Amino acid sequence: MFGWLRKRREVRQTKSLKQTVASLIDAYGALMERPPGYIMDVSVLPASKSMMKKAIKVQWTIEANKLLRGSADAQTHEKLAGLEVGYAYLAHFQVGVGEPWDVLPSLEKATAPDSTDDDMLAAMRPVGRYLPFSDAMVAEAAVLRAEFQAFREVFSERLSAGPAAR
Repeated sequence: MFGWLRKRREVRQTKSLKQTVASLIDAYGALMERPPGYIMDVSVLPASKSMMKKAIKVQWTIEANKLLRGSADAQTHEKLAGLEVGYAYLAHFQVGVGEPWDVLPSLEKATAPDSTDDDMLAAMRPVGRYLPFSDAMVAEAAVLRAEFQAFREVFSERLSAGPAAR
């Protein structure tokens, strides 16, 4: 009797989920614009790392479904690739990092024509604090790439199985 009401609520919830996912992805994209060697504290993410993983997978599924329905635009493939990179990039966010270290100004000063050995030593001093995080980041990135590959494979299997499997 109230099936129409339940359907309306489901549509509202779906729209809300898509808006939430889109806002998380947008905020995360801004963080990814930092130099590629950055290691940041997990607390700067717009949501928990597990929530970000879910949001990336939801957005990837939305984009992949556009390809299936034939409603993809010229940027859909780029978005899919970007989301996959973004998934692995979550490894750049580690617990306990604290304030990010901006390596570029330090290196620019250290490599300037009038720089001294002391400038180079000062530029590299913070590196020691970040090495443990760097090792963790590399290890986690490998795990995240494997996780996303498994996710893509499951998605592909469901597509191959046809509509009944979805």
